[in-house]
Amino acid sequence: MDKPQLIELIEYRRIVKGLRVTHAAKAAGINQATWQRMSKGDIKPSWDMLFTMAASLGLDVGVSIHGR
Repeated sequence: MDKPQLIELIEYRRIVKGLRVTHAAKAAGINQATWQRMSKGDIKPSWDMLFTMAASLGLDVGVSIHGR
């Protein structure tokens, strides 16, 4: 999964949970405007920030490393 796909999943989860951006951002410990700008693709969040946003919505995110 790439960053845009994870952002899309995060936004979908936020909507399904019935949360406003204000509440989701507060749960993630970030500014509402920052959340909105990341969701729109105006700024590119780090993986760490995306993991924090996902976790605040109850999503478990993991990393897999596969060798060749």
